[in-house]
Amino acid sequence: MKGTTPVAPLMFEHRLIGRVISLMAKEAKRVEAGGPPNSVFVDNVVDFIRVFADRYHHVKEEDILFGEARKKALPAELAQVADELVQDHRRQRAVVQELSDANAELARGNKAIVPTMIEAMKTFVEFYTRHMEREDRQFFPPVMTFFSEVEKQAMLEKELAIDRILMPERFAVMVESMEDSWWD
Repeated sequence: MKGTTPVAPLMFEHRLIGRVISLMAKEAKRVEAGGPPNSVFVDNVVDFIRVFADRYHHVKEEDILFGEARKKALPAELAQVADELVQDHRRQRAVVQELSDANAELARGNKAIVPTMIEAMKTFVEFYTRHMEREDRQFFPPVMTFFSEVEKQAMLEKELAIDRILMPERFAVMVESMEDSWWD
């Protein structure tokens, strides 16, 4: 892993999250066209986002990369982007909670909740797509210039320690399973 930056695993994780977002976009379109919401699929996406994105990926970003970046003399605009990205993570949790609540309401038989579900899915897709794009293009490249190779390696080692505990490969399998079971 020598020579790999701490951003490389985060970018891989973004691609995995992007695959789930793509499925969520398909589900939103399908339901908007009159199909019944797939509650099991929505539960799986909510679980994936809560566990993989929040408890795994965002921890690596916020605690490791953003935490180390705060110790640097970042330009004001870059420091502001970091703060806004953390706020985005909080807003994303609220949208996922809204989707989860709507899915639970649907399970109780409330079909009137479907428009709320569609809106939550679409909001999630749009919001998270913009968020990852912002991290990938506006934050990660410039912030890495503030770190030495030794600092980058130390951050990467912290990320890999988290990987050894949480075994991210299982999340890739989960996404593949969602993709394999998807219907058009």
